[in-house]
Amino acid sequence: MIPVWVRAALLVTVGGPAPAFHPLHSALAEIEYQAKSGSVLIRVRVFRDDLAAATSGSSDSLPSDSVLSHYVRERLTLSDSNGRQVSLWWQGAHQEGDMVQLELRADLGGGGLRHARIRAGLLCERFPDQVNIVRASYDGRTVTLLFTAGDSVKALP
Repeated sequence: MIPVWVRAALLVTVGGPAPAFHPLHSALAEIEYQAKSGSVLIRVRVFRDDLAAATSGSSDSLPSDSVLSHYVRERLTLSDSNGRQVSLWWQGAHQEGDMVQLELRADLGGGGLRHARIRAGLLCERFPDQVNIVRASYDGRTVTLLFTAGDSVKALP
């Protein structure tokens, strides 16, 4: 059974426009392994005001792609099944109402996501109640990992 606060975080993160004040600090990362190319597509949805405040000190506007890319790649990491960190290539950011979708790509080759290691520390330095949900799709299944402040790397089964 999924705890109520996780279900609420999913609704707020995945659902429609966020209210002006949101009591939950959450981000949702969806990681999809594309077997034909051996690449991984990563899409992260986060509240625009939280991301802007963390990266520019102001919740009024988002900083440049280079600032966003640097911020995300410091806090979201992916390692292959051998523990080697994989380079994440910035694909861009798209604002959707009160949310921002960040996109990155990685090349895992034929190894896929099985036993890959992920760290999702977005916004944890700013909000002690931050909850980051990572959904990874590979080998015909979807696995969900939950990260909170203080969590380190977690392995996919």
